Order: sequence, then C-alpha cells, then structure tokens
Amino acid sequence: MITETYQTDTSDITIVRDFWDSNTLDLFKNYYVTYAHTNLPDIIQKNSDATGDLETNVGQSHTTTHNPGHNRLSLGMDPLSMCVMKRITDFLSDYLSLEIIPGFAFLGLHLPGSVLTQHTDKPVGEFVVSMPLYTENLSTAWRFTVAGLAIDMEPGDFVIYDGSLPHQRDTPLAPDQFSINLFMLFTHTQSMRDVSEFKHQYQSGDSYLKFIYPGKLIDFITPQTS
Repeated sequence: MITETYQTDTSDITIVRDFWDSNTLDLFKNYYVTYAHTNLPDIIQKNSDATGDLETNVGQSHTTTHNPGHNRLSLGMDPLSMCVMKRITDFLSDYLSLEIIPGFAFLGLHLPGSVLTQHTDKPVGEFVVSMPLYTENLSTAWRFTVAGLAIDMEPGDFVIYDGSLPHQRDTPLAPDQFSINLFMLFTHTQSMRDVSEFKHQYQSGDSYLKFIYPGKLIDFITPQTS
C-alpha cells in the first residue's frame, strides 16, 4: 500500500494505492458482475421514474438541487459493500487517529456515457472515499478531479477528500465502458460540523453499519446434540 497526500487551502487529499490485492479484486469482479446480472431487472425498476423511463440522474450524495451523476444506476447497498465500508471505517480510524463515524454510502454502476458533474457533498462527508471496485474496457483510468487535482485510480486504489471540495468526472465513458464505484461518506466524534444526527445514531448503536454482526456463528446458533 502506498499513500500520496496533496494539500489544498482547506484540507488534504490522500490517494491510497494498492489497498486491495489481486485476489480481492478478482472476488470483487466476480461478485459485482454476478450481482448486477442477477438483480438487473430490479435495479432498473428501482432506478426508473413513474413513467417507466430510466432515470439517468440518481444518487443523494450532493448538496445542490440537481443530481450530479448521469447514466448511473444505483445498485443499492449489499452486504459485501457494507463489509468494505466497515474495513475502510477501521482503516480511517487508524490512519487519521480519530473515532470515525460512518455516514452513508452509494454503490453506483456507471454506464457508457456516464459523467459526474461538479458538485459538493453533504456535511457528513468530512472524509469521503471514492473507490473503483471494477472497471470494464478502460485502457486508461477514468479521471476523477477534486479541487482541480486530476486523479487517476485503478481498482485497488481509492482517494480520501473533504466532500466540501468540488469534484467531478468530465470525460464520458465510451460505448463499451463500465465502472462500478463505491462512494462512502464519514465524519467523526469530534467533528464541529452539523452532524449531530449521525453522532447520536453512532452513540446509540444505530449507525449505518449496524447490521454487521461482530461475533461468531456459535453466538446465535445452538449446536444440536444427539
């Protein structure tokens, strides 16, 4: 794992490279392609408006009145992605020496023609992680720009930035190109931002990752004896 840190006027931007190894990336590829294939009708239905037309603007990680994502499908929040978020929560806690609170996440399937117009994120995105999990037919990285800094990431990498910094992807994906990305927003227990709702949920054990069971099978399955 390699980290690169760049300073802006207000905060740092950190790129983490080679966080996931090749075996994990193979697992991501097999899982997410299978997940999209198995659930595609339901995914399309959930991303369609009342007329049945496919909504090309979806997602809720922004503060402006428009949706920044075009030609993007929300895949919902599946257990594997939540486990990935838990792993990143632990990493950020260690890396930043803060008690990190998970805000929420968005798993997106970016289709041909997809772009991300410039926007900022909600206050809970004090630390935002943008992570490509799987890409298809991209000969070069799909460039991501944060506060004017051009960032090229491959699956296995991710970037950490303050969501108040403007960010975007200007180059549309080509007709045969796809990208599955996980966006995760985090705050922390000492935050001075208006995140009291998330602090309360975290303190009461009702955070975004509450469903992840911390124990073992033997904790809730009683073996039968003959």
